[in-house]
Amino acid sequence: MKLFSKLLLGSITAALCSFQGTFAQEGDAKALDIIKKVDYNSRGFGKYSADMTMFLNMPGGKSFKREMKVYSAEQPNDYERTINIFKSPADVKGTKLLIHAHAKITDDQWIFLPALNKPKRISNDNTSGSFMGSEVAFEDLGNAKMMKFSHKFIREDDLRGKNCYVIHSTPLSKYSGYSYVEMWVDKALNVMSEVRFFDKKKELMKIETPELKLFNNRTYMPVRITYKNVKTNKVTVITWDNYDFRSAINSNMFSPEKFDNIN
Repeated sequence: MKLFSKLLLGSITAALCSFQGTFAQEGDAKALDIIKKVDYNSRGFGKYSADMTMFLNMPGGKSFKREMKVYSAEQPNDYERTINIFKSPADVKGTKLLIHAHAKITDDQWIFLPALNKPKRISNDNTSGSFMGSEVAFEDLGNAKMMKFSHKFIREDDLRGKNCYVIHSTPLSKYSGYSYVEMWVDKALNVMSEVRFFDKKKELMKIETPELKLFNNRTYMPVRITYKNVKTNKVTVITWDNYDFRSAINSNMFSPEKFDNIN
């Protein structure tokens, strides 16, 4: 575990600097209409805290567990701001990730590593990198990620008994690790049923399968997401428990200068 921690520190430290790019929302009208409905159904939560658990499952049967506390708050005329705080195991305890999600510009992301003892900004040309050794990339995080693609409606198809829209989505950022993704949207609920990620060689790389729950009769929130890398057979599972929509959250928590003090 100490070796993993050293490798993790080295890979993240190499990704630190500042840069910001802009995007324009693109795609055909039908696809954009579907994506806007999915986006609407994932928002409106206001603020929340929750307990997150991440399982890194290896092909040989080994599994590593990461426990986190997450705080998130929606922003006027923008997307949410989120802090992920690692609680265990000991080699990653105290690591914190701050995300300012945006629709029309690249997300701002900062990471606090206890070994460095100060927050560092994650550069956009490294957002395709792995988040804490998982099958989740930094660019996969946040509700605004759907707005970072040009969308094209392909067809309707069945997926595990559900009638779905299939959308071909091309990343607008040159720094993305994907050539395109396929988004499978539940036609009845207008929520994401599956996302298939294709690498730069246009080969299927991983599959994201979310399990969502309706909260407050308004917002579909994840309770479990599975990411399976079809090339390595590594699987990352993230679960959310104990959602609290009345949690004591204030804007100062999401300041890049102050988030390292949040516990």
